Amino acid sequence: MTPSSLRRAAVLLALVALSACASSGSEPAPVPSAANAAAPPRTRHTRANELNAEQLAAAPEASAYALLQRLHPNWLTLGGSGSHERTGTNDTFVIYNDVPLGPALSLQRYRPAQLSSIRYISAAEAMTRYGSIGQNGVLLVVGR
Repeated sequence: MTPSSLRRAAVLLALVALSACASSGSEPAPVPSAANAAAPPRTRHTRANELNAEQLAAAPEASAYALLQRLHPNWLTLGGSGSHERTGTNDTFVIYNDVPLGPALSLQRYRPAQLSSIRYISAAEAMTRYGSIGQNGVLLVVGR
């Protein structure tokens, strides 16, 4: 093995080790605040970065993309900026039932009631898990 291939292998091993450490921790407890007190109670097993089947089924929007525009626009593009009319380099990537689907706009073809969950993975975590396709974050979508 050449020194450069050994270096690459060492970097890859370090990334895998960091990924394992990051995913093995538990979620921190929510911090009570005035903003949390005014929020409606969450349904059982709901995370801040996830929409569950109950929430999706109750959504009045015609597409999952429209629902995310209303509830979590920051999930659609890096930093929540940019035009939603185009598929630019800032778009969050969608993985549907473990199959890479494309940019966030591809969610326009799905009704919320067709889905079991949508989970947002931040850019930092997505890069560790999925490589360069996760550079702007990933939406993990599970269909019914």
